[in-house]
Amino acid sequence: MNQIKLKHVRAKAGGVVQSRGGFTLAAEVDKDMNVLKYGLAKCRHTDNFNKRIGIIKATSRLNSIVDQHYTGLKYGKLIDALEIYADRKDFCLSGIVGCLSYK
Repeated sequence: MNQIKLKHVRAKAGGVVQSRGGFTLAAEVDKDMNVLKYGLAKCRHTDNFNKRIGIIKATSRLNSIVDQHYTGLKYGKLIDALEIYADRKDFCLSGIVGCLSYK
């Protein structure tokens, strides 16, 4: 049976965790932790969102995806990508997912 995993990744600046900014990920995974589909909410440094609002947005985006498909990506790799690249202004999760899927 598939399950929904939620993860909130805080933004960092110079290795210091910031009180604002970051990402919230909602991912549907199978029993082997393969990501079937995911939804992402990005919070900018100027937004007044919190973790709860990020979870609501990411989950609603996840639920709006009709088709499940095997992305070839493990949940842990997706979290690692978020934590590594989340502070970049040109961050694009779909591009990172594409790269990780083929490694």
